[in-house]
Amino acid sequence: MGFIVCFLCFWYLFFFVLSCPYSDDYTGGFSEKMSIFKTQGTQVVLGSWKKPASGQKIFLLGASDVGTSFNPDVLKRLFPHYAVFNLLGGSANVTYMQDAFNIAQIMEQSLKGSYVIVGIWYGSFCADNKRWPQGMTDVRGAALRYGLYKFDGNRIELVIDRKWMPWAVSLLRPFLFCEGILGEASGKYEDFWDFVRNGFKANILNNPNASDQKYRQAAINAYAGRFGHVDEFSFDEQGRKLKELCQAILASGAKLIVVDMPLPQWHRDGSVVNQQYVVKKSQYIGEILKLPGVKYLDFSSQLPDSYFVDGVHSTEAGAWQMSGKLSEVINN
Repeated sequence: MGFIVCFLCFWYLFFFVLSCPYSDDYTGGFSEKMSIFKTQGTQVVLGSWKKPASGQKIFLLGASDVGTSFNPDVLKRLFPHYAVFNLLGGSANVTYMQDAFNIAQIMEQSLKGSYVIVGIWYGSFCADNKRWPQGMTDVRGAALRYGLYKFDGNRIELVIDRKWMPWAVSLLRPFLFCEGILGEASGKYEDFWDFVRNGFKANILNNPNASDQKYRQAAINAYAGRFGHVDEFSFDEQGRKLKELCQAILASGAKLIVVDMPLPQWHRDGSVVNQQYVVKKSQYIGEILKLPGVKYLDFSSQLPDSYFVDGVHSTEAGAWQMSGKLSEVINN
């Protein structure tokens, strides 16, 4: 028995030391240095768990398109006196945003005077059973997986005193390191077989030529496959959750800006789901605007097609233009 304990302790310490240089890769999701494409449920849940940031703060909620249009690095240059918190998740719907904001409230304790940017597009209204077939978001799954949180059916809550979180996260580091390495290896394996199975289709989506009609149709079909066809969306349910999220943000004392994110014209016009979204959104945006203090920005057609690298993500030039428009709103 003693040999087994010593054996396990040795490997634990080995991976603990090995993980030290990479700790921020797996626990630094609240840092503006984190790329949107590295932000996942684990990073949002564990964050960096340092002393809450002082001064003014900007929180980003939404999917990866928010991270390219409002690139955290660009925002940091435009708002040098603000701490920028990246709470974004790939293909996030409103349910994910609710969980991420829940964690932000736990971590930062006081959000009074902060700005919360909620970026929405039709993908934000993907039904939970389509986006999260396992029954919970990445954020909630990570929160429960590591045993540091509990979920009461409505909210995520800590199970230990907040002051012990930095120690708990440090103790988890070897497991996070191994999990991250295995996840990257698994991802590369899946990418390889996706390419083998899909061939040209995978290639055209990974190397887009936005002026190519084949690419455009393939992209629209790919988004329909990921988020669902029009009859699979849950506009009413996710619309209700969006209102609840906005109410929670305002109740925290934060300042709320809801942004209708830009899409290239060929995507706006070619997507049946987007056309339904345009019809539906007036209803829930109208409900949100009844809440005191909400700012709503319709940027859905603000960028020309040349400012997109694919069907949803903007170029760096697009990020500067979008972030500049946001700074005008915040500074005025």
